[in-house]
Amino acid sequence: MDNKPKGRRIHNLDEMVELWGAVLTRIKRKFGVSAVAYLHDAWPVAFDEEEVVLEFHKELWFKMAVEAAKRLPYEQVLNECLASPHRLRFQLSPEREV
Repeated sequence: MDNKPKGRRIHNLDEMVELWGAVLTRIKRKFGVSAVAYLHDAWPVAFDEEEVVLEFHKELWFKMAVEAAKRLPYEQVLNECLASPHRLRFQLSPEREV
């Protein structure tokens, strides 16, 4: 049995930003275009050993993504792409557009 990590080992925010496109592609493949559409305004802005923070600039997309996350396993897909489990948190940018 192979026990090596399935996902990529990420060390910093720059590497998470680099991986973000692959996460979105995986979400699209697993759940369809509408599932990934809710995250089109999101961008990784913080990363540590426990959490990935996605920031939204438009309040509408932030609210829609929060609602979508209740039924779509975004965090699970993120963790399929990472070597270690992380919580996924959404936040609205301070310079947001309404």
